[in-house]
Amino acid sequence: MRKFTQEDYELVKAYEKDFTRAIESRYCTGLLKEELEVIHRIYQETLNRQANLSCGGCILQMMTSVGRLYFSYKEEQDKIKAKEEAMKKEKKPRTRRKKDETEVKSKAGEGMPDALPDNK
Repeated sequence: MRKFTQEDYELVKAYEKDFTRAIESRYCTGLLKEELEVIHRIYQETLNRQANLSCGGCILQMMTSVGRLYFSYKEEQDKIKAKEEAMKKEKKPRTRRKKDETEVKSKAGEGMPDALPDNK
């Protein structure tokens, strides 16, 4: 028995709708034998269970179990990403660029007359 991994996630992410339907509606249909075999392999390796792929109830149980693993892994990864993004924002404080003294002096003198005429 092992944990659900990123590799497993990538293999079954195309079946997210089917997992949702199995969990929420207790209904599962339209999966090919090859697709069921991929999900079955993950079911065996992560949960150490067997499923008869000719039995509708067994397939539904397998889809529900693997679906729960899938969604908990996805939620965990989303939390990690959100935490990393928050840390990135904290690490990058916004600061102004300091100007060189020469830049400041040259810009202050540009276009300004040295002395203003008296208006008497």
